[in-house]
Amino acid sequence: MGLFAQTAVVNGYIRNNQNGDTLSMASLVVDGKKTGKTDSTGYFMFTLEPGKHSLTVSLVGYKSETVTIQLGFEERKRITIYLTPKINELDRVVVSGSRQEKSIAREIMSVTSVKSTLIENTNAKSLSEVLNYVPGVNVIEGQANIRGLSGWSYGVGSRVMVLLDDMPLMGPDLGDVQWDLLPIEAAENIEVMKGPSSVLYGGSASTGTINVRTGWPTNKPVTKVTFFQGVQDNPRNKNAIWWERTTQPFNTGAFLVHKQKFKQFDIVGSANVFANRSHIQENDEFRARAYLKTRYRFQKVKGLSVGINGTVMAKKAGRFFIWNDGDSNMLKPFDGEVGYDKYSIFMVDPHVTLLRNKYTVSAKYRYYHINRDGTFGSRTLTPTNDAVARINALDVSVIYQLTKRLTSTSGLYGTSFNAVGNVYPGDRTGYSGAAFTQLEYHIKRWNFTAGGRYEANALGAIQQTQRPLFRFGVNYQAARNTFIRATYGEGFRFPTIAERYVEDNASGLEIFPNPGLKTERGWYTEVGVKQGFTLGGFNAFADACFYWMEYQNMIEFLFNQQERASYYFDTVTFQLVVVGRDRVGFRAENRDLSRTAGIELSLEGEGKIGPVYIRTLCGYNYAYPIDLNADPSLQNAGNYMKAFRQNFTFMDSGHVGLNSLIPYRNRHLGKIDIECSYKKMSFGYNAQYTSIYEKIDEPLYVIAGLRNFLNQSQPGDWVHNIRAAFAFTPQFTLSLLVNNLTNHTYASRPTRIEPFRSVNLQMRISL
Repeated sequence: MGLFAQTAVVNGYIRNNQNGDTLSMASLVVDGKKTGKTDSTGYFMFTLEPGKHSLTVSLVGYKSETVTIQLGFEERKRITIYLTPKINELDRVVVSGSRQEKSIAREIMSVTSVKSTLIENTNAKSLSEVLNYVPGVNVIEGQANIRGLSGWSYGVGSRVMVLLDDMPLMGPDLGDVQWDLLPIEAAENIEVMKGPSSVLYGGSASTGTINVRTGWPTNKPVTKVTFFQGVQDNPRNKNAIWWERTTQPFNTGAFLVHKQKFKQFDIVGSANVFANRSHIQENDEFRARAYLKTRYRFQKVKGLSVGINGTVMAKKAGRFFIWNDGDSNMLKPFDGEVGYDKYSIFMVDPHVTLLRNKYTVSAKYRYYHINRDGTFGSRTLTPTNDAVARINALDVSVIYQLTKRLTSTSGLYGTSFNAVGNVYPGDRTGYSGAAFTQLEYHIKRWNFTAGGRYEANALGAIQQTQRPLFRFGVNYQAARNTFIRATYGEGFRFPTIAERYVEDNASGLEIFPNPGLKTERGWYTEVGVKQGFTLGGFNAFADACFYWMEYQNMIEFLFNQQERASYYFDTVTFQLVVVGRDRVGFRAENRDLSRTAGIELSLEGEGKIGPVYIRTLCGYNYAYPIDLNADPSLQNAGNYMKAFRQNFTFMDSGHVGLNSLIPYRNRHLGKIDIECSYKKMSFGYNAQYTSIYEKIDEPLYVIAGLRNFLNQSQPGDWVHNIRAAFAFTPQFTLSLLVNNLTNHTYASRPTRIEPFRSVNLQMRISL
């Protein structure tokens, strides 16, 4: 920006007054008119007339600051303005809902933001463990479900989109999530969006989005090392113990993360090793992972940064599907059939970003390669489910401030993928391409959002284009700390390779292909209110919402009779001849029309009450998922709401409502987590309640002991965990954690017993 007669220049940096870090994307207003934003280094510059000027700086999550500047003729003045972070929970910043920083209170849908402290203090070993602390969310053996909007399907074809730094990370062939691949030790926070985010992120975000944000280094280098060791107790049923005293089930591992700036170069690196001797026979696990994230910020081209990220992981894990029986052999695989899967995975993620006063342009590319070598069967251990799959993905987005109150987020997203495996014969190749845009308008107490997406998909000769997906929402600040929201969103999901073509066998249960699967499509709406409050230095908000979702052609794995043997009488041999055989197993099917409505209540808070620092995250969710074809009378909204109220409590095997209930759903979820810290000590308590599957496919009851086990588990399971920590120095903390305190025997999904009581020791070191 050049100098002209009768002008002056003011420039400088915006910084965090607590640690001195520069703040990018801070908004600046000069004399109430001229606006701009700081670049990626926190730098700004304005050319102004000589005289007195008012400069106001604001940034989501910080208190605004206004300074007065006196400029002389052709003067160049450099200043530094410091912003103070807000501690109100309502001002917590999230980006997943709009791809730009936004106060969580002003979002148009339900959002939970999990801070890194919860990850560290609970000794979470993967993202799936972290999510089980979030209200309304449960992860069952690799399958993420939000608010009962999906059922268990062994992780295949997830309707919850998982992102790493705003970029989708879903399996090319299974549409699954490799939870252990995500570098949670480097995460600054994890954002959970409940409800469709398909407009911004695509079809797999039809019921929710989980975004792991790793952040960048601050001015001060940070190095953290965590070591942990745990041992598991024996079950109450002593007859189920298969291990020797000297080989008690245990887990051990370590995390390492380092963040540092080198002038214009930023680097984040982390690593993780983990070993687990499982309580389930032949189900041990070992993994090692490394993650690297880099960025170079150009000085001559302000706002321009480039970088490349990478992840590599090797993993070996036992494969267990069903128990041998529900009593003394509940921890042993059916018929002694054991096996394992070996994974080799790597990702390469180049990225470039350009920040300007009015707009931000970013381009992100991801190459994701996964190699699976699987064996099954204790006798031959011959390969049965080997696969190599890869995906190339490119995301280009532009965030543009059209006016002071109106911002657009637009972009293009495309993928190409290829998979070769012996459980889905042939070379499976496909692609997807999409264009999207979303507008956000704010005026006084109102925030409005509207967006659309058009997407095309193909898998081999199968091509599918959809009419545009739409999203609308509004957020109204009714009082100082009261925010009311309403949203409507659409989603669809193209069937995965696995759902269409996989043909496999697990513990004698067959999995059948279904090439004729249709694309599923649905819509979702919710209304909610968020209320903030303060008790002394403790800031919190309570949230309540009612949601409603309807789906057409929802894809679910159903267990039933797929083929029957045929018979005929041979008049030559005078014998009855059997052709084929009865074949029973799982197959992905379309459910014509389904509906799920529910309520969710949650409480999040952090701060001091007297000398005690408290963090809490609690919530409860109730859902009522119905197959509308099983009971057409429930298509009437009034009849459905009547059943919604009447069937709130547990429905046993004789309940009339079971006929229309969709299988494999946990209708009630309760979560409590509270941690209190005083000086160098802290104590935490966590409880999780999960109602059992009231309905499963009837033929599955042929599995030994299943019906009896579910009857004993009614109506659900409470699991209690406690933790205590002592900070000997600011750099060294020792923690003791006891999970499943009461040593409860429970199964998160039928025929797989979860870990018994375990005692874990964790050591955290900051350098």
